[in-house]
Amino acid sequence: MTSARVRPSATTPIKAALFGAALALSGIFGADRVAAQGAQGAQGDSVALSFDEALALGHRAWLAGDAALSNRIARALAEARPENVPALLMLSASETALGRPAEARDAARRAFARSESNGARYEASYLVASSAMAEDRYIAAQFWLRRAYQSAETDADRETIARAFSAVRRESPWAARVSFEVAPSSNVNGGAQSPLLVIDDSPYVGLLSGAARALSGTEARLYARVGYTLSESQTHRTRLTFRGYRSFVTLSDEAQEIAPRAEGRDFEYGIAELGVQHRLAEVPGPLPDTVGLAFGQTWYGGEPLDSFVRLNFGRTVRLAPRTALTFGAESERRWSDTDAADRVGREIDAWLTHRLEMGMRLHAGLALSRVTSDDANREYEDATATAGFSMGEPVMGVRLSGSLSYTERDYDSYAIGFIDVPGGRQDSEWSARLDMEIHHVDVMGFVPVLSLTGRQSVSNVSRFEGDSVGVSVGFSSAF
Repeated sequence: MTSARVRPSATTPIKAALFGAALALSGIFGADRVAAQGAQGAQGDSVALSFDEALALGHRAWLAGDAALSNRIARALAEARPENVPALLMLSASETALGRPAEARDAARRAFARSESNGARYEASYLVASSAMAEDRYIAAQFWLRRAYQSAETDADRETIARAFSAVRRESPWAARVSFEVAPSSNVNGGAQSPLLVIDDSPYVGLLSGAARALSGTEARLYARVGYTLSESQTHRTRLTFRGYRSFVTLSDEAQEIAPRAEGRDFEYGIAELGVQHRLAEVPGPLPDTVGLAFGQTWYGGEPLDSFVRLNFGRTVRLAPRTALTFGAESERRWSDTDAADRVGREIDAWLTHRLEMGMRLHAGLALSRVTSDDANREYEDATATAGFSMGEPVMGVRLSGSLSYTERDYDSYAIGFIDVPGGRQDSEWSARLDMEIHHVDVMGFVPVLSLTGRQSVSNVSRFEGDSVGVSVGFSSAF
């Protein structure tokens, strides 16, 4: 058994020389005789070699930079033994070097299908990704790089794949991020803890319906964000974006006893948003360097909730090499698809981020917003302060990130039925989240994420007082 790695020459037509395709020559070869044209002798001469001798000759030709000779030998070997993985890998690498990515992809996929070892699957996946990049097929390249990562046997190979994946991501006009998590929760509907409706600690006004009380259960959340670069240069980038979110709720037996008529789907929420973002590398004075416009639709309980349009501006100022301050402002108009009144919201925010020497990132922010509406119950002002951190590299196989937020919200006027709440409604809320990425286990570069979340709300209207604790399990990309 022999083993060697072959890498394409510098002329390989692969974007930004991202891939040095590795070729493992391994396996047990028989004594079949193969004709290798033009190996050492005069033009037109034919030399009879055994299969493994021809394979070794093709390898030496590859290392010498003679991709054409390596390709001729690989073709002969693959014709003699169509199931031989090393021959198919050599064929794929040489086809890529000669600018024939379709043929290279076909040979590498055949090699992957017939591979019985992680090493061979790693090489085959890497070569398929190389051919995909040669054809500007970025999504396919990323998929096969993840398959290569799954088959990698050493940390060095995994780091190679991670670097190649990052390079493809930077060059690709497409950017996608998908996450999914499942979270048992003590309050899946954001309901009140008490069955009594109380205003400012006065004698209770009435009883809350079961659906308005805190209901326990399980919530699955699917989030997707996709971007496509329409135009890019050294001075700007214009990107089309899509954002989608969907929750799926299952109520516990206890929750069904509290609210017999309620179903989990009554509390499911969804959003779909399409937008465009334009970013400039440099702008004069206080002008924004980012402008965005988005249109979207929301659903609640399976029914349309409202549609919206949002315009936002942003500006990032570099305060130090590892410190940046970002300002933002946005205006949003929502049109209700129910009997509720329309709303207009405006927000300004500021975020400070700082990267420590060991790679950890710290961030803190403040957001102020105001929502106006013809319905006084939907008109409010609020302020939110947030602080958080994110580790740069895993420690003992675990990467931590977390955040803590506090919000104050004030309604100048608020009514419950025919009862006006004296002084309006005032809410405050603490929320916290801790994410733990477990890098000891991964599937195609996706690692499990254990998240702990907590929320506590206080209000002068008991309907809006409650707390919840949840533990969710999801997946995130390791690179």
